[in-house]
Amino acid sequence: MNLTVNEIKRLLKNWHFYKAYILNLQDGGLLKRQLNAIERAINALEESEAAIMRMKYFDRADMTYIAEHLFITRHAVYKMLETILKRMAFCIQNGG
Repeated sequence: MNLTVNEIKRLLKNWHFYKAYILNLQDGGLLKRQLNAIERAINALEESEAAIMRMKYFDRADMTYIAEHLFITRHAVYKMLETILKRMAFCIQNGG
């Protein structure tokens, strides 16, 4: 599987829609494989990084809330997300 950071962002942004969509299909095909690869990559992250990804994309938490929860600035959260997304892309491309 080969996903770029932008593709991962796009899939995560519409995560809930895509998950509901593939549940209604007999065979999810490429979309299902992509979402499963993203889930595996998130599970392979360190616990703190995985928690940030879950708050941002699965729980749809606001960036201000995440920043306050972590006691850092919003700018630092954006930098962390970019770093995490790059790590996820590397993990997906290298199969683990």
